[in-house]
Amino acid sequence: MKPPSNPKPQTPSLKQQTLIPIADYATSSTILRQALNDTRSSKISIPNIKQVLLITRPNFNLEDETIEMASFFAERGIRVRVGAEIPVDDSVSERYPNLISSWDLEYCRLNGDDVDLVVTLGGDGTVLYSSSLFQERVPPIVAFHLGSLGFLTVFKHDTYQSNLNLRMRLQADIYEKKEGDTSDDLGELIFTWKVLNEVVVDRGVNSTMVNLDLFADGDPITTVLADGLVVATPTGSTAYNLSAGGPLVHHPITPICPHTLTARPMLLPSSLELRLSLSPNARGSAWVSFDGRDRLEIGEGTSVLIRTAVSSPFPSISHESSSKDWFNSLVSSLGWNSRIPQKKNRIPPSKL
Repeated sequence: MKPPSNPKPQTPSLKQQTLIPIADYATSSTILRQALNDTRSSKISIPNIKQVLLITRPNFNLEDETIEMASFFAERGIRVRVGAEIPVDDSVSERYPNLISSWDLEYCRLNGDDVDLVVTLGGDGTVLYSSSLFQERVPPIVAFHLGSLGFLTVFKHDTYQSNLNLRMRLQADIYEKKEGDTSDDLGELIFTWKVLNEVVVDRGVNSTMVNLDLFADGDPITTVLADGLVVATPTGSTAYNLSAGGPLVHHPITPICPHTLTARPMLLPSSLELRLSLSPNARGSAWVSFDGRDRLEIGEGTSVLIRTAVSSPFPSISHESSSKDWFNSLVSSLGWNSRIPQKKNRIPPSKL
């Protein structure tokens, strides 16, 4: 599949080690942890909303709901754009002149900074699609549950609060060496993409397993012989990572059907820069995908560099708080720890 067009990526500079005096290390760690806690618990207002983008799950007969919500914003003098595939009646256009228009992929690529708020109508796939539309700055997202699973879509069609939750995204860079290049360089940067759920390297159409070398900050960790490897965000830990036996935690790396009993999921700090490359003795190629789409085939001499997309997180509006929404979704969407309640013992403990 041809990858989506995006601005030419810039080759990242090599990480340089910073020496911190031992006396200052504890103080720096305390300040950093406090800043993270303050960011996580703070409430952020979004003033002067002038333009809203409505993203609707395609082919799901949500045209009426989309126009109804577009009219809601237009009545308040807010410009709103709906998908080009959503028909807007002439009566609606006449009632709200110059307030309801359409958007397409080109508009999002060129005018993403003009969007103040994104509203999605659908399921988790609609939220992931909205993430792919904005590869740099992502507007705040309000996700309404009209799909099947609903782990990321925490809002119903009733009242809601406005808490902002910054979801971490991953940036994946694809490097390719020229044929015959045996140097230690990664080669030319040919493609870059940001994901909300996961980056997956798998065997694709090949009948053999993939043979992948895994590096962290340039240091070799291990070689994985499996059907593939999932590198997930905290958001994506409940998706493919969970199905492959991975944990519900931050930044997991989970082998897919590994050919060794000891190849277990790993938890790594989000500050690490990961690199995946096909092992020299691999028997076939591999395929890399981004949030389940835009698959690319990789061969010998190709590397996948994965790191946290610090400069462009995915801001989503929480219903109550990011933690409470997460645990509520575990219970409602995945049935986490659900069982028949234990009955009270009718015999007093003293008589047992």
